[in-house]
Amino acid sequence: MTESHPLAGRPELTVADVLAETFPGIVDWCDPVWLGYWGLDTYRGAPARRTDDGAVTPEEVASIVASGRAITTVPALVAVPFAHLGIRAIPLVDADPAVLTLVRPQGAAVPLVAELAEMARQMSEQDAKTVAD
Repeated sequence: MTESHPLAGRPELTVADVLAETFPGIVDWCDPVWLGYWGLDTYRGAPARRTDDGAVTPEEVASIVASGRAITTVPALVAVPFAHLGIRAIPLVDADPAVLTLVRPQGAAVPLVAELAEMARQMSEQDAKTVAD
């Protein structure tokens, strides 16, 4: 959300605090389950209200949020690069966490896969630290 949003001054938010908010419009070919997860659809029992945009990239979503027309939910590390746009990331304390699973063949020694797994481990540790701070 923008730094001028009425909820922006709060140190943390709950799902109930943001259910009535508008979320960015995403391209219509986006996976509806993925979209519903990030729009908190299961908590409200229906799809989120969305802008008429058709965002494809994180930068487009950030632009919509920076315009003040919508808020969004993202992992903490995703929000950090967009702070210069006046976007404020606030922990959503009671939402189900996002879980990322990496699967690879047993015994396969693929350097890029090993690097990706290590990066994911480091990001997970950083997310845990960010939430604890």
